[in-house]
Amino acid sequence: MKYDDSMRLYYFSTEQTTSYEEKQIVKSHELEVIVDAFKNKEFAVPGERAEGPQTPAGKAITLIIGIGSFFGIVGALMAKSYKLAAIFGAVLMIFFGVMALMGKTRRSRNINSYGTPLTPPVSAAVCFSIGLGLLIPLLLSGSMESIQCVKLGSAIMCFGGFISAIVSIIDVNKRAQNIFTDEIEAKCVGYIKKAVRTKNQNHTRTRIVGCPVFTYMYKGIEHQASEYIFTRGMLKPAYGETATILVDPEDPDEFLSLATKKSTIRSSIVAAVILIIAGAVLVATMMI
Repeated sequence: MKYDDSMRLYYFSTEQTTSYEEKQIVKSHELEVIVDAFKNKEFAVPGERAEGPQTPAGKAITLIIGIGSFFGIVGALMAKSYKLAAIFGAVLMIFFGVMALMGKTRRSRNINSYGTPLTPPVSAAVCFSIGLGLLIPLLLSGSMESIQCVKLGSAIMCFGGFISAIVSIIDVNKRAQNIFTDEIEAKCVGYIKKAVRTKNQNHTRTRIVGCPVFTYMYKGIEHQASEYIFTRGMLKPAYGETATILVDPEDPDEFLSLATKKSTIRSSIVAAVILIIAGAVLVATMMI
């Protein structure tokens, strides 16, 4: 996605690693931008990207099902009705899966839009597998022992995860073949960094994550863009180095780096192998 000065929420740096001094600068920079946004009555913080607007009816349905399922789970747990809690949980996860598929039309075509590698089909597959993993054992609980139901549910989730990993591999290859079709070389001109905060009990921990910004020529026009995939540690490639990227001819500011494609495939293969083995072991123990 295109990167320019309007994305000022992020701190631009040419350092591949983040020193303690730069960490403090990144934190201060982010706070200053947010304060300025409120002072100037900017209701969207500069640098943040939003999805297309959802209709009022869609928002109402989402809120009703989401909040209703959440309180249904809480109420069932308080009443110690674990089966009912599982049913509400299954409904909620299946609903999330449907919403993920519906949201596909509103998302960017970039495989890692909004900084997440979970594209709508993969997200939906994960949600459906969890929902079915909760629901199917309940339907069979009258004719199966509790431990067998738990194993069956876990196996379904494992096989669902395996399918999700396969979908991820197919998805990234399909996008590379049909969308990001032009392979070119791009130069890393720096990195955008932001602070990520996690809270553990009473302690708040701040980590700095970043992603590279590339510049490249495409059909005689210079572009400056980033995938917005934030990672910790030493950022790659190094400042000034070149990397192979796959560009979308219809929107040259959108690209998929070859490194991201390979990383997605590798991690999906590893996940698929682990999950299929785990699922097979669970099914085998049910047979004993």
